[in-house]
Amino acid sequence: MYRDLVLNVALLVALSASYNLLERLRFPQDSVKRVLGGLLFGFVTVVGMQLPFHYAPGLIFDGRSIILSLAGLFGGPVTGAVAAAMAAAYRFHLGGVGAWTGIGVITTSAQAGMVWHRRMKGRPEEVGASSLFLLGLAVHVLMLLWMLTLPWPMGLGVLKQIGLPVLLIYPPATVLLGQLLAMEARRRLSEEALRRNMELLQKTQSIARIGSWEYDVETRSLTWSPEVSRLFGVDPDTPPSYELFLQCVHPDDRGRVDRAYMESVRQGKDGYEIEHRIVGPKDGRIRTVFEKCEHVRRTDGSIVRSVGFVQDVTERRVAEEELRERESTLKSIFRAAPVGIGMVKNRVIHEANEQLCRMTGCSRYELLGRSARIFYPSDEEFEFVGREMYRQIAQKGMGTVETRWRRKDGRILEILLSSCPIDPQDLSHGVTFTALDITERVRVERALRESEEKFAKAFRSAPLLMSITRLEDALVLDVNDTYCEVTGYSREEMIGRTTLEIGLWRDPSDRRRLLKQLRTRGRVTNLDLDLRMKNGEISHMLFSCELVVLQGTQCLISVGMDITERVRAERALKELAAELELRVAQRIAQLTEANKELEAFVFSVSHDLRAPLRAISGFAEIIARRHREALNEEGRRYFDHILEASERMGNLISDLLNYSRLGRKALAWEAVQVESFVEDVLQPYEETMRSGETELVLDLEVSSLWADRALLRQILSNLVDNALKYRREDSGHRVRIACRVEGNEAVLMVSDNGIGIDPVHHERIFNIFQRLHPRTAYAGTGIGLALVKKAVSLLGGTIRLASEPGNGTEFEIRWPLPEEGKRE
Repeated sequence: MYRDLVLNVALLVALSASYNLLERLRFPQDSVKRVLGGLLFGFVTVVGMQLPFHYAPGLIFDGRSIILSLAGLFGGPVTGAVAAAMAAAYRFHLGGVGAWTGIGVITTSAQAGMVWHRRMKGRPEEVGASSLFLLGLAVHVLMLLWMLTLPWPMGLGVLKQIGLPVLLIYPPATVLLGQLLAMEARRRLSEEALRRNMELLQKTQSIARIGSWEYDVETRSLTWSPEVSRLFGVDPDTPPSYELFLQCVHPDDRGRVDRAYMESVRQGKDGYEIEHRIVGPKDGRIRTVFEKCEHVRRTDGSIVRSVGFVQDVTERRVAEEELRERESTLKSIFRAAPVGIGMVKNRVIHEANEQLCRMTGCSRYELLGRSARIFYPSDEEFEFVGREMYRQIAQKGMGTVETRWRRKDGRILEILLSSCPIDPQDLSHGVTFTALDITERVRVERALRESEEKFAKAFRSAPLLMSITRLEDALVLDVNDTYCEVTGYSREEMIGRTTLEIGLWRDPSDRRRLLKQLRTRGRVTNLDLDLRMKNGEISHMLFSCELVVLQGTQCLISVGMDITERVRAERALKELAAELELRVAQRIAQLTEANKELEAFVFSVSHDLRAPLRAISGFAEIIARRHREALNEEGRRYFDHILEASERMGNLISDLLNYSRLGRKALAWEAVQVESFVEDVLQPYEETMRSGETELVLDLEVSSLWADRALLRQILSNLVDNALKYRREDSGHRVRIACRVEGNEAVLMVSDNGIGIDPVHHERIFNIFQRLHPRTAYAGTGIGLALVKKAVSLLGGTIRLASEPGNGTEFEIRWPLPEEGKRE
């Protein structure tokens, strides 16, 4: 029995060595290797079960428990599971009284190995002999316990007979085979680490453009890294040699390089370093390299070999040369610059150019090492510039400020000072500055301001109308007080707007007439023009204009005189002659108006209300905007109420006008293109639709419909406005527009899933001024649906409403098609 068990275990140990070969192979995915490892371990267990120790028919013992536990330990869950599955399948195939017991042993053995794998944190190569022995002992104690599952009393007999041999042979075998696999795993990891280190070294050398080499002094053999071949421009397959190295050295440097190495060996130095040029044998490109070498000695002190590195420093040398040239250029600029340039650290002067010395009247000796306070006439100015400059540097990385300096002779200079830190992250490295003497510019600007003030005073106080406009578009740049008094506009209302936008021209062609005279004569003299005042009155003016250039822009200075009274007197005579005819025309007009008065009552009232309402709204808005700060909270609230009420009244008047206009014209039937028409109606609501707050569904079954376009627009726009307005806040909003033809009728439907309408109000909402909700909840005038009903009535159609509170609203409009529409 002992002999059979030992032979079986030895066979399995030998077969398991093949796993080491598998571990050396490389696979694109680790999972592939794990599966193949499981198949290999499974194969070994199957072979082991071919030569078992036969205890009884159908009851065999072999080393599968060792193999499977090590498969779980070294291969992990995948390998262990695959191997266990193969072994279990084959044991089931063999059958016999111990089949299910054997399968249980297979399962627990693999699981024990997996547990050990997890305990080792996936690093089985670190497992020790004691841990392997504990694994073997645990696995085979479990195996012996499985014997108790055999039929009684066979299990007890097996346990007595086989227990001691198993515990004596199998745990040591587990240790032996586990140590072999662990040694192979450690060797493989060492090789992998070495390979990675070599790759890292090569990549590092490539990035740093550094190559390493080794030269055997006795055999005169030279080896170097691939990066050396690349740096020297030689074929990587060319065997390196000292002679090949010298061939790559620039001819002018070759002797110097050879002597440097040979003398270091001959004189017994520790090494040498040298910088020289090399020439690529293929492209002839010249590069500069730096070499350093150290000699390796025997115990007697003689040099046996040399190791060193070579680094491409071409770019560094080029950069250094460019830096030297740049420094030379900067020094030249520093000396020749027409502005003062200096550098301070902690506001102590460390550098100053000649121009700065000339500006201040001090020598460099007097400036260097002194506080920048020497420049300023007072401590306050010095501290202000420091605070402001460092504040700007912190915000923008640089700073500019206008200040005043005092020369050595006491004269005050106006200075434009600009500063920039050498290192924005650390101001202790210093701040460079430029100082531009703007004393003369400030003097000229001051004189110019004084001149402008004189002109402005004359301009403002002139008794004639004076204005400055841009020539190209008549944009108002300035007007005097007389201009404002005569026209009724304030300066704020005119400046920044064109005369066309303001509406000054009674006849816009008058401006073209003015420009024509300007081009012809170079100026405008006594040109008669009619201007519209703010109150709407027309005033007759006599204007003269001159061209001027202001800040590079051609402008027009205009001087005007109000001759309205004179013109009125001239016209009075003509008006007297036509008075009788005018009175007759007025009588006829009055009779005509009387006939239309009743029909146009609503229209007239609405229209006449607009002018006073516009005045109320306009003046209230002006007071609220210009004098808002002068009002207390109650006053501001009153004016807000006035503006809000004016807006509501304006909307109401507009709706009344629309209501009164309906039906004044004969129906204009036409084929309306449905899709473009709907898009046009929805255009004012495009932003609401695009925001994603409302889902719009278009169900347009026909391309065109016969209708009166104006009436159809009133119907659709008011229904869409209501559908978008009366929405629920607790769910997504959805609006549907449908259009179709049924027989001789056109059908338009607008529905939504909004707040809905109680059926008791279905008839009432079509009456004018009927509202179901306060204005604070939903805006509106209460006329929209009345407009819809009237428009539908004019089309000869009907309107149907289906709605309940909380369930949305659906309007269905039907109208009969004209004969043309029926034929289509």
